Order: sequence, then structure tokens, then C-alpha cells
Amino acid sequence: MQFGGEVGERCKRFLEELNQRLAEKDAAKIHELKEVRFGEWAAEEGGIPKPEIAAKKLGYANDDLVMLLYRELYTRHIYSVAKKPEDIRIEDRADAWSNYLALFNKVLDGPEHVTFDLPNSWLYDIVDELVYQLVVYCRYRAERRGAQKKDAADEADKLRDIQQHPTIWDPKTVIRILHKLIQKSDIVSVLAQIKQGKMTAADVLSPGPSHVTRVWGYFSMVGLLRVHTLMGDYNQALKAVDHIDFTPEKEGEKIFKKVQACHITILYYAGFAYMMMRRHYDAVRILLQALRSRSLESAQTTNQTVSNIAKMRENCARLLAMALELAGRRPEKMGDETAASLLMQRVKKEDLEVLKQGNEDSVGTFKSLFMQACPRFILSAAALDILDSESGKKEALNMQLSLFLREVRQQLRLPILRSYLKLYSTIPLEKLASTATEAPMEDGVEVRTASSEAEKAKLTRELLCLKHKSRQLACNWQAGGAPIQGTYKCLADADFYLDRNIIHIDADFRRPQTNCSYFVSNIESLRNVTKGLNPHDIFRQSRPAV
Repeated sequence: MQFGGEVGERCKRFLEELNQRLAEKDAAKIHELKEVRFGEWAAEEGGIPKPEIAAKKLGYANDDLVMLLYRELYTRHIYSVAKKPEDIRIEDRADAWSNYLALFNKVLDGPEHVTFDLPNSWLYDIVDELVYQLVVYCRYRAERRGAQKKDAADEADKLRDIQQHPTIWDPKTVIRILHKLIQKSDIVSVLAQIKQGKMTAADVLSPGPSHVTRVWGYFSMVGLLRVHTLMGDYNQALKAVDHIDFTPEKEGEKIFKKVQACHITILYYAGFAYMMMRRHYDAVRILLQALRSRSLESAQTTNQTVSNIAKMRENCARLLAMALELAGRRPEKMGDETAASLLMQRVKKEDLEVLKQGNEDSVGTFKSLFMQACPRFILSAAALDILDSESGKKEALNMQLSLFLREVRQQLRLPILRSYLKLYSTIPLEKLASTATEAPMEDGVEVRTASSEAEKAKLTRELLCLKHKSRQLACNWQAGGAPIQGTYKCLADADFYLDRNIIHIDADFRRPQTNCSYFVSNIESLRNVTKGLNPHDIFRQSRPAV
């Protein structure tokens, strides 16, 4: 890695132009400097000059906005090219932490209307990078903690560095900063006015006196969603986005859809939080948006960001496959006929089939998909002290994985029961117990015996579990409901009740399949495909020669 290059003419021109564009509040040119000019500079040999050296030689103060932004780009570059967390020096981590605090203090300690402006994408990237570097450091600290338990001699210097910087990259401080940005921006009342039709998303995203403050407040909600999810507090995660509207129909009124990275991030983390809270119906609806969105398919940013977006969509597909199975639903039952094809493009057909088997192979596949799709969980330093575990950074993942697999095992046989209940209007409990129970094999032939009382008692418990799991909290976004709120809804394809050892399936409860949503979805897809085309070009036909 090349760092600490000489302060040459190129560095001087870059900082002078960035400073000039900041004074002019030219967001388009600032975006070009960040995405194109700095990227080309970083890709060349020779290294990027350290911010403190550049500031001293060119006459800038370290707390000037242009130097804070340059240092943000510099530390981001260090993290992007580092092959291992150990390659990042503790001094660079501490400098990055201090720099982000100084950047946000420009808003928190400044006047109501800040005197600078930045592109929406850069405003989001700053919040995104804050959370990313928090995750990297927390996992690095947890890994060093595990090495400390093993008394590894080569870890002594790294442990000493961590102990000498006890206040940097503290999750509580990050959460506190994000909350302050939300309060300073008054974004909650702004979102309420958008819901009432008094404001639009363009009013928030367009340049103006309150642009930076409002947009940072909005993106801080997304940052809180991420941090709380990474720490396993899913209830607080969804409360962080309580005022954000997830209704899929309102395409033009979504602030998070204007920045691609924010768009996929909020859908992925909200979907994951819903799944871990056993709200699988809401998880499916959120994750389907991530797969159906055409705005996420076109590249509008750097190659690295495009790669991250594609990877997160792959993970959304894996989460969707698990959420659908746990909800006992099929893609076509969720009001979208194209969901099945979207899922098949990203998840192996073999894995989808194994998830339905209801055996230990299913548990293994659930575990594999979860490990591939879950975020990188973190633990605070205080949590590591309480747990006193040698597993280091794996401890956070193991905790969440055990919670998820416990839910999976509780529902292991429910798909089998659902499939049998769809076949009957009434069935004796004893018959269902003998039918749904795997019989032992002798010489390749099933040997079935009369159902025992123990089997019928077990089936009764499973039916009760099916009743309980089929009733889930579902958010009513169309009525303006908050993501954390909702009403209980039965997700079963057919309702049933048990009377005197006879299971009665209510056929009238079965929801008829409607074609309305199918046609609406395809009409919208056709509209997006033909947008910008001339109708005369579409229907123009060459006339046959006479």
C-alpha cells in the first residue's frame, strides 16, 4: 500500500478546486471530484499525501472543511486497500474517529443553517463509512481479545494500542451522535409533513439552507437501523426508522431511493430485523422490494459500490428464501408472480428444495444460508468483558445464529403439516399422526403401526405450534403504520380447529388467488421498460410494397 506521498501539484490543484467548489456550493462538481478525480488519483502509483502534511505545506488549518473532507477520503482509501484489519494502524483509526467527530460537529455545534453543501451521495457515504469503520474496529478488538486469552506473544503490541485508545469507536458514542443529528435536523416533523402532502422528497434532497442538516438526519436513521441490527437489538433497529415510509406503491416519495447504497441498505437491514423478530410476512414484503427494484440494477456510482449493492441483493434473496419458508408462504401467494423467478436467479434450486424437507438437512441449509446472508455482528467492549469468551469476534455471530436456529427447529415439521392439511376438509387426529409421521424401514418397505397416545400428543403440540406461528404481527404501511407497529394476521393457507380428535379445516378461509396484483406488477414493469421510448417507433411497421 502506498501512503504518505509527496504534496505535489496534483494534490494542490485537487484541494484548491475542492475548496472553491465548496465555497460555490456546486454539488455536481464536488461529486465529480470525489467519484472521478480522487479515484483516478488513488489508483496511480506514488501514494496520497497525508492530510496533516498537505495542510501544513499548503497553508490549510486541520479543522478547515476542505481538510476534513480530504482526510475522510484519505482514511476511506486506507480501509479500501487494506487486505487485513491488521494492516490499518491504530493511529489511522484514531485519526479517522476524530475526523468524523469534527465533521459532524460542523452541524451539531454550528448554526441552524450550515454554510456548506455536499452531494446527497457523499452525505450518505460519510454516515455509511462511520458505521463501517465502527464494525471493523469492534471486530478487530474482539479478535484481539480472543488472542489475549491465548496469551499470544505477537499480539502484545496490538493489545497495548487498543488499551491506549479506550474511547475510540465506541458504539454508544456513535449511537449518541446519530441521535443528535436526528434531533438537530428535525427530520421527524419533515417526514410527517411529507406523509401529509405538505412537502415532497425533493424538498429535502434539493440544495438549500437546511439540506445538509436534514439529509444527515435522515441518513442517521438508516445508520441507527444498521448499528442496532449489528448489535442484535432488532426492536430498537425498527424503531429507528419508525417515521420512514416503506409503502412500495409510492415510488416518487422515497428519500432512500435517491441514493442507491442507502436504498439497498435500508431494505436489507429492515428485512433482516423483521426476520429475526419472527415477523416473516413483513420481512418478505421488504425483501421483495429489494429484488424487484429496477433502480438498483443501473450503475450510478463507483464500481466498488456497485459490487456491494449486487452482493447485498444476493443476500436479500437468501434471506427471502428463508423468510418465505418460515412464513409458510410461496412467492406467488405474496402478490407477485415474478418473485419466484427472481428468487431462482439468486438462490440454488437445490437449497430451496431442501428448505422444505423438514429434517436435519433443512436445518443445515438454513444455517448455511444464514451464515452467507447475515450482517457482521458486533459486541461492545463491555459486552466482551461480561461474556469473558475466547471466541472473540465469532461470539456475536454464534449468539444470533443460535437464536435463529432455535426458531427454525420449532418450525421444522410445520411445512409437512401444512401440506397435509391442504388435502382434507376433515381428518381424524390418529390418521394424521400416522400419515405425517415417518415410518421405520425394513427391507426397503415402510412398517407402520397404530398411532400411540404419545404420537397423538406430539401431533397436538405441533398443531398448536402451527396455530401460534401462523399468527404474526404485520405492519399496515398503506394506513400509515410505523414499521415497529402492526396488527396480528393469520398467514395460514387454511384455518383449522380440533374437535373431539377430529381436525376440521375451514375451506372458506382459503384465500382465493387474485390476478389483480399480477397484472399491476407487469404493467408497472412494462412502463419502466418503455419509459423514454417514442410510441411511433414502437408501432411503426414497414408497409408491403404494392
